[in-house]
Amino acid sequence: MSAALAMPRRRVAVADDSPEYRAQKSNLVELAGFDAVPLMGRYANVDDLICAIGDSGASALICDHKLSEGNYAGFQGVEAVAYLYGSMIPAILVTDYVDSDLKYSIRKHRKRVPVLIRGSEMRPRIIQAGIEAWEKEVIHKEIPVARRPRRAFVVIDEVANPVNGETYTVFIPRWREHEAVSLPKDSIPADIRPALKKGSILIASVNTEAEKIDDLYFDNFELTPDEDLENEPA
Repeated sequence: MSAALAMPRRRVAVADDSPEYRAQKSNLVELAGFDAVPLMGRYANVDDLICAIGDSGASALICDHKLSEGNYAGFQGVEAVAYLYGSMIPAILVTDYVDSDLKYSIRKHRKRVPVLIRGSEMRPRIIQAGIEAWEKEVIHKEIPVARRPRRAFVVIDEVANPVNGETYTVFIPRWREHEAVSLPKDSIPADIRPALKKGSILIASVNTEAEKIDDLYFDNFELTPDEDLENEPA
């Protein structure tokens, strides 16, 4: 037997509050060529989950976003995935509710989530490609153009107060001038929020080459009194 064939398969931890979906994700991980390690404990905080990953011998994580049902975890999956950004453990976030989750919880952390997979699109090859993409960006510092930030105007169009929390509807002319994007309240620094109203203009770091609205992230907000869109940062 060759040395290559004798090498142990990579262990990939799987976190999901549903035993059924955890088993389904584990099966896909196995089909992708890895050894799945379902995490079946209870995790009060992110550190508990990270410790469980280490104890399992896993070197990557597939993590569902909604982890709170059945007291599985005291946090959302995006918090664990964002925590692992900058580590040596690739962490892939999966959700069946991309639109609502982005609007209320994921967008705040999106910069630290290189790979987000819709549950309906999860396939073995998508898992393989996701782990490779995470390692390229985080470990090898090969950041794809679609993930690189540029300073851009963010124009507030609406401030809403739905049941799930205050959100802002914004436009980013440098990305797509006529496509609205929802931002959760806590995406924007607390000291800036009181001044925001319809027509307010912020400057932020945005990956304006993103192809899909799912992939947009925002960081380093500044409030500008200058409402002249002709003077956008280079």
